[in-house]
Amino acid sequence: MVVAAATAAICNMGKRVVCKPPFIGRAAPCESCCANLRVQERCLCKYVNRGYMKSPNAWETVKACGIPIPWCTMH
Repeated sequence: MVVAAATAAICNMGKRVVCKPPFIGRAAPCESCCANLRVQERCLCKYVNRGYMKSPNAWETVKACGIPIPWCTMH
């Protein structure tokens, strides 16, 4: 129960707003974008399953931040 609450607090789509420019366009991600993605790294598969990470630019942003692409996206 505590783990679910902690994950829910981390997996907050609203925190990704700083990543909107690189997700929509091809802008380089800022440090606050990368920091938010690092905090939410374990949420990436959840976002994929809900259809939030459809943009190829989103994955380019993740890679530009040095975050490994999760296995859930590779099948």
